[in-house]
Amino acid sequence: MKRWFFIFFMMVSQIYARQLRIVTPYAGLVFNQLDLQQVASSHPMMDEYIESLKDDALLGGLYFQWVNPDHYQWNVFLYGSRHINYSDIIGSHFIFDYYPTCLPDLGKVVIGAGLDYIRVETKGKISKKLSDFQMILNVYAPYFRIGRYIYFGSQLKKGSVLPWIGYEQDVIRGDVGFKIKDMGGMCINREIKSDYEYAMIGINVRVTLYHFIDLSGKYARKLSLAHQGHLNTFSGMFNLYLNRHWGFSYRLKSMELSVCKNAYHMGGIVYMF
Repeated sequence: MKRWFFIFFMMVSQIYARQLRIVTPYAGLVFNQLDLQQVASSHPMMDEYIESLKDDALLGGLYFQWVNPDHYQWNVFLYGSRHINYSDIIGSHFIFDYYPTCLPDLGKVVIGAGLDYIRVETKGKISKKLSDFQMILNVYAPYFRIGRYIYFGSQLKKGSVLPWIGYEQDVIRGDVGFKIKDMGGMCINREIKSDYEYAMIGINVRVTLYHFIDLSGKYARKLSLAHQGHLNTFSGMFNLYLNRHWGFSYRLKSMELSVCKNAYHMGGIVYMF
């Protein structure tokens, strides 16, 4: 038994090469709450006829990461879901982290920038009082962060903590239109245009056990600079590596945006090269 464990340990330890690339297709379930009242809040008549929607549906995604432990890492996650809250949703998350080597006395410093994007296309009978409801909503969220890694543990049981601060701007653009039945089919159309600014604080924690079990958790709080409400994001991931190329992954996330809330659970197969 000890010999097999040693062989397994030597195989999976090879995944920690100087350059690592990871591809993971995911599938799972997403829960969505679409706050249409927030979207329509600038129109004096719309709050009375529009309600928030809650639904769940299947979700698919694709994750790719490229890591150079000494200099940088970047990753992108693409995802989408259909027929949830009378909507089709596609989204992406991208971040690039750079580790400057000109500050050796500070340890491993992280300077990162990224972009979150969500597109919601809604068409359906969302209320008994409305007809011909259609909406296209785009949320762009560029952000910047800076932090510093703190390491702990031994070679076989090790981990890291990354506290960070940052800034994000949410840019919301789109169009919405519908007819009000009890007002003789009165047609309402309006452009959606909102901007929100946030200061951010966050912490990332990662633990690696025996080189083949990876656990990570991330929390971020967005503090509105205009006193429009604070938002929270939490995500977690569990990876089990079988050998130097293959493994299993489970991912969960709960995310609050100014116009919606999303939470998902997903599983996938990891391929590393």
